[in-house]
Amino acid sequence: MAALFVLWRLFHLPFWSAAEYCFTAGLFLYVLLRSVAAVLLSIARVQATGLLMKPFSRMVAVGIFAALRYLYGLGLIKSLAVLGVLYIISAYLTARVRRRSERFFAV
Repeated sequence: MAALFVLWRLFHLPFWSAAEYCFTAGLFLYVLLRSVAAVLLSIARVQATGLLMKPFSRMVAVGIFAALRYLYGLGLIKSLAVLGVLYIISAYLTARVRRRSERFFAV
């Protein structure tokens, strides 16, 4: 909320643009923290290394969304559609990797 207020009032950005920047930054930080947790779980051998694919593919999806939206100027709806498609693909591939690792490790 503080970042939204600073962007809106002090940097004179429109409210919805500031809210969009805060949403993107928050989503990226959330995915980054989940990625770090997944790496630490893999180092501790609590989860299989193949399951690192989910947080990293989601981080790539958020990065692609940010690049399309802010660098290439694609519309918000189209950028969110690309983000949704990439999240669905990530979920499908992660489920596939999880099934294979469960069969391989006989969990």
